[in-house]
Amino acid sequence: MKIAFDIHGTLDTHKVLRTLAQFLTLDVNNVVYIISGPEHDVIAKRLEKLGIDPSRFTIISIVDYLRSKGVKFHMVKSRPFCDEDKWWTSKGDICREQGIELIFDDSIQYEENMPETTTFVLC
Repeated sequence: MKIAFDIHGTLDTHKVLRTLAQFLTLDVNNVVYIISGPEHDVIAKRLEKLGIDPSRFTIISIVDYLRSKGVKFHMVKSRPFCDEDKWWTSKGDICREQGIELIFDDSIQYEENMPETTTFVLC
């Protein structure tokens, strides 16, 4: 099974989801993704701060993903921002492209663009 977790408001808020995410990586039939906004290295460092080994997960950065699609960003207080519509549709696009079946996230805005094959769990 392909399962994804957000960090901010999800893994960093719910200890039970951190435990679940790590447990799911023990089964070789699962591919567990971390899909979150910041660049890849920022995500990996945040996972380490949460006591999670980032090497056990497939990490996808929304910023890196959108940049690879040619989306332009501007900086606000050292954080990258882009067109909101592109941002809120990104996780659905990633789930569609990766074949992700289940995603845990705290932002309802992502749900609208989720493919029918992905179950969205609001945390």
